[in-house]
Amino acid sequence: MSKYVLFSPVGGHDPIASCHDGALLHICRCYKPEVVYIYLSKEMAERHDKDNRYIESLNKLKEFLGYEFKIEPPIERRELTDVQIFDAFYEDFENIIDDIKNKYKDYEILLNISSGTPAMKSALNVIATLAKHKITAIQVSSPNKKENPKNEDPKSFDLELWWETNDDNKIDFENRCVEVKQLNLMAKIKKEMIVRLIKSYDYKGALSVAEDIKEFISDDAYSLINAGYNRIMLNQSGVSKALKNKDFNIMPIQTNGTKKDIFEYLLYLQLRQRQGNYSDFIRGITPVIMNLLEECLSINHNIKKEDFCIKDNKSVYRINIEQMEKTEKGKMIKEILSQEYKEIKETFLTSAQLYIILISLSNDTDFISTLETLKNIETNVRNVTAHKIISVTDEWIEKTVSLNSYDIMELLKKIALKAKLNIKKEYWNSYDDMNEIIIENLCI
Repeated sequence: MSKYVLFSPVGGHDPIASCHDGALLHICRCYKPEVVYIYLSKEMAERHDKDNRYIESLNKLKEFLGYEFKIEPPIERRELTDVQIFDAFYEDFENIIDDIKNKYKDYEILLNISSGTPAMKSALNVIATLAKHKITAIQVSSPNKKENPKNEDPKSFDLELWWETNDDNKIDFENRCVEVKQLNLMAKIKKEMIVRLIKSYDYKGALSVAEDIKEFISDDAYSLINAGYNRIMLNQSGVSKALKNKDFNIMPIQTNGTKKDIFEYLLYLQLRQRQGNYSDFIRGITPVIMNLLEECLSINHNIKKEDFCIKDNKSVYRINIEQMEKTEKGKMIKEILSQEYKEIKETFLTSAQLYIILISLSNDTDFISTLETLKNIETNVRNVTAHKIISVTDEWIEKTVSLNSYDIMELLKKIALKAKLNIKKEYWNSYDDMNEIIIENLCI
């Protein structure tokens, strides 16, 4: 069951008029809020000074209904005499409601838009439409369904008499509260922003906007956006955490391990290429080329880097001649490298040595050509962008190596095929498929 906080200006029909609840009392009767804030202009504050009518009526309602709620000290604006001016209230109302939300974070805010002046009602209506929080605007219809004249003189307020003649105290009273079913305009605008950000693969931006309107989107939608952000950050544990107890599978390769890591990284590069972020794309190819070449060597030739390398105290693999001498595979690698280098240096393992080894061992001319092309790309494009301040455009890439970024991505996919990662063609659209799921849940 929802817990409510009511914010209500006080008007001429409050607390009781024409033998019926005013809007303030009626909303409290029907919704039973946990907390009530009342807002008094100069005229209403003077009535309050005279007989404490608003607080006493609310206390009377507590006793009548047998439930307890907190009545905050009245918010008095005695300087407010121009009560018909919209600007006089909007900012004040907005700040008060923000403070209420910060104090009662888990409560739903109700706004009485039937009490007070037309300017007050309009200001609250706009706030409900543009609010950063989930707010419900309540309208209370008049008992006779038309203009509601006051039969009593508010200056001669008699709580006991007016309470006894209040027809809303009857068991079969009519609930005259109507929730104004207005779409929160700010939430709608921000949802559309999220959709655009998702379609452009900007999950960080989408998550930031989603945080602003978390009350207006489903838990599933927020969890999916969070998962998308963690996925693009290559944080697989973050994806799992975001989707814990959720029935969504956004990653086509479910089993954790090297193949999943490589595939998700390739998808990350593909998104950078699609976004036109060519600098990050080019700089990012070397790590995955290393992993792909290692997989090709292991899967196709049953040779692991441990056959010719050792891991140093920083867990970095280094070429090691002594390690090569221990096995026939190691000796073969030593012979291959000796043909390329006058002296084998016991340095870090890089793609440079892996290219040499794989080209020497392979009989597949197409694969060899692909390796030679990638080697050229790393040397003339990737290494330049990693060490020089340069504007990286698709035109510059193509001018330098006669291939554009799309062509380079396709080469990486070919190597992934050779590494037998078992990536189905439709898997490459995985992010678009995930985006459809996010948008579908966002728009529910």
